[in-house]
Amino acid sequence: GQADQARVGTLSPGVRSTVWLQRGLQRIYDLPELPPVSDFLTADRELADALSPPQQRRGDERLLLSEADGELSVSLFLAPEVLQALSEHDPVHAVNPHNLQALVHAIEGVSHWISVYWHATHTLAVSALELELQAEIDKYALISELLQQQRGSVPRSLHPTLFDPGSLDPRLVPGEWERYEAANRLASALWTRLLQQCGSHPQHPQRLRTLRRFYRLDREGKRRMSESG
Repeated sequence: GQADQARVGTLSPGVRSTVWLQRGLQRIYDLPELPPVSDFLTADRELADALSPPQQRRGDERLLLSEADGELSVSLFLAPEVLQALSEHDPVHAVNPHNLQALVHAIEGVSHWISVYWHATHTLAVSALELELQAEIDKYALISELLQQQRGSVPRSLHPTLFDPGSLDPRLVPGEWERYEAANRLASALWTRLLQQCGSHPQHPQRLRTLRRFYRLDREGKRRMSESG
C-alpha cells in the first residue's frame, strides 16, 4: 500500500534495489505479497559471522537461519560492498559491469529468502540444492527483464555470461562445489530450452507458465524438468 511505498522511499538506493528484486520475483512467480526483505536485511559482517554455521563459507551473501521455540527466524546478509555497488550504480536504471556481480549476489540472496519464506509458510521442506537452483534460475529471469526494459532486447551473451561454469567461486569446499555446479548446470539447461521454445522476451506467456509451474514442484520434479523438460 501507500505506507509500504513511503517506507521503501526512505531506504538507501542499494536496499531499495533488493525490494525491487523481491517484487519482481513475486510477480514472475505469481506469489502472494510477502513482508519486505529490507526488514530482514543486515550488512553487519560480524553479526553474520556469529550467526553462520562454522562450516559455512564467509561469502558476501548469506541466508541466516535460527530457530527458537519452534519459530524460524530468517534474515539476509549482503556485504556492505554489495549494497554500495548497487547504490552507486543502480541496476534498475542500468545493468553494467560496475554492478553485475553485486546484482547477482543480491538476486541470489533475495531468491533464497523468498524460497525459504514461501516453503515455510506452506510447511514444505527445501534443500540447499533447491535454493541454489532457484537462485540460478532467478538471476537470469530478473536480469533479462532489466535488460529488456533498458535496451529493448536481451543480448544472446547473457546466458553464457551467467552460466559459465568457470565462474564458480574457487573458495567453495567440495560439498558446496558439487551443489553449486549442479545448480548452475540444471538452470543453464532449463534456460537453454526456454529460450529455444519461447525466445528471449521475458513476458512470453509460455515462459511465465513454465517458471511458475517449476517454482511449485518438489525437488525431484525440479530436477526432472530441468534435465528433460
